[in-house]
Amino acid sequence: DVALESFVGGELICGSGPSSIVAEVRNLGAESPTDLTLEMRVNGQAVLSSNWTGSLAPYQTTLVVLGTYDLNGIESFELAIVEDDDNPANNLIAVEPEQPTEGYVTCEVTVVTDNWGNETSWEILSDNAVVASGSGYDDNAMYTIDVTLPGEGCYELVLNDSYGDGMVGQGPNGAGLFKLRTFVEPGNPFTAFDLFAYDGSYEFSQVTETFAVVSSTSASDELALEEGLRVFPNPTRETLTLTWPNTLAPMAVDILSVDGQTAWRQDTPQGSRAELDTQGWKAGVYLVQVRTAAGLHTTRVVKL
Repeated sequence: DVALESFVGGELICGSGPSSIVAEVRNLGAESPTDLTLEMRVNGQAVLSSNWTGSLAPYQTTLVVLGTYDLNGIESFELAIVEDDDNPANNLIAVEPEQPTEGYVTCEVTVVTDNWGNETSWEILSDNAVVASGSGYDDNAMYTIDVTLPGEGCYELVLNDSYGDGMVGQGPNGAGLFKLRTFVEPGNPFTAFDLFAYDGSYEFSQVTETFAVVSSTSASDELALEEGLRVFPNPTRETLTLTWPNTLAPMAVDILSVDGQTAWRQDTPQGSRAELDTQGWKAGVYLVQVRTAAGLHTTRVVKL
């Protein structure tokens, strides 16, 4: 009885290419196997295979390297021992790769320094190029820095402490704090969420966090679903697709800009789909209104 214990390969790092696929197996039987075949399967198809040879004593574990595989966009995969044994139930495990946190181009950095503010610095990198950074902070001070990232892609936040003890030094404000937030709607604190937060509870010399920036056009899907209207952001950021159930039978579709002006209108649209060219639209929150015989259905769309 040889069992698959765990996946110990490389975590998904946004845009870094193939990750190492390594499985840990344990011998739960009384006999010692000398060879095993392991597979990595995506959607039921084997994409990697490895033959292990050696000697695995009872209750001993070993690591089997299957190779490398690009996990970007892979929601789940399986690791499997091919050979039959007395307990096939533990010959397969499902793995969900760690996906990068998704954010938007509009961000905000908050820094609260401890007694040694000049030790703290940070950078945001894209393809190893610095796109935002900060350093030279005063002691026991608070800073809020607006950050606009160049666009969609993979980014890495690097937080440094030159002394190596993090921001745990006590001061009038207590330990230090560092936070990177992102906004679905620019500047709206009710749509903000943290991409990274450090509360001064542990020491470090360097902390990194990888995140992905998604389309700069986004929508309130929860509200859209409640109202029967779906808003689909397009990765090009210059078009937007609206779809609605045929049962709505819309008489008109309006999109109003933040100042209440009509940005787009279509009377008695045919079908259940509309493509919008958003090139030239200003950044901001737009209100989508679908007028039907049953009433008014609304949702919001955001262009950053």
